[in-house]
Amino acid sequence: MILQTLSFDLRATFKELYQRYWIRKADNKNPTAQRIHHVLKQMAPQANSSLKFQADLYYHGSTNAQAVLEKNTCYIGILEGMWHKKWGIIRESSQDDLAAILGHEMGHCLLAARARPSDKIEVPPILGLSRYLSPAERIEAESDRLGLIMMAKAGFNPHHSIEVMRRAHQKGLRPSGGHPPFLVRVEYLRRFLTEAMHYYQKANNKY
Repeated sequence: MILQTLSFDLRATFKELYQRYWIRKADNKNPTAQRIHHVLKQMAPQANSSLKFQADLYYHGSTNAQAVLEKNTCYIGILEGMWHKKWGIIRESSQDDLAAILGHEMGHCLLAARARPSDKIEVPPILGLSRYLSPAERIEAESDRLGLIMMAKAGFNPHHSIEVMRRAHQKGLRPSGGHPPFLVRVEYLRRFLTEAMHYYQKANNKY
């Protein structure tokens, strides 16, 4: 998910949003925050972009992650609820699960950066799926694809991107606005799994 409307009004800032909802950022000593920083450090070079990436943990029970592109920096926030034992979709010990979430959010920022100066993202229709995807849903699906490739190149197992989506479906989570159903996202990701595994097998480091 990205914290911008389909027209991508960049005036809303990440900091203002979290102050509005009284969500507090974890400090750098938090072990989960440190894990986020470590995984992002491995993935950022695979974006092949001049963008800078920053990701942080925020204390909130919701199962969500969000990104905002401001100038040349992609700010990513992952809520603590993503690791909740009952409804979370990132397993505590899995860097691969975390890489799948970070990759999706990084993908949003890459799409937003490519759309400049109009700031309007357009993804062509995606054919052959079991469900028609709206323009907003196509953006989500393309962010999934970009994230899948980046995590694989960084040495994280791309199968976990599919597992995370299946886990969200199995736990009965409902996709937030503009997101395709989780199993449709699985269907789309599977199209690119062979390519992603090729990159994963060639990666210098595996995590």
